[in-house]
Amino acid sequence: MRYEKLVSFLLRVGVATVFLYAAVAAILEPEAWVGFFPNWLRDLIPEQVLLLLFAAYQLGLGFWILSGKRLFYAALLASATLLLIIVANLTL
Repeated sequence: MRYEKLVSFLLRVGVATVFLYAAVAAILEPEAWVGFFPNWLRDLIPEQVLLLLFAAYQLGLGFWILSGKRLFYAALLASATLLLIIVANLTL
């Protein structure tokens, strides 16, 4: 039983690290990350605003996953986010 909690925690840390790293890196080096957004989205929303909004979303999602609260919904949102990132960048 104790190992199940440890495994759950380690998996949450691994997934949350992906979102936290991407958010911090996008804030520190925006020119390296803005190209991952589709052109039509960058035409709708200014690039700096888009990056900051998405970075805030990723920070929130990362900390939500770490918290372990309502984890099923956090996992659904994280999965959908990663799927949309992959689909939006299939041509890269």
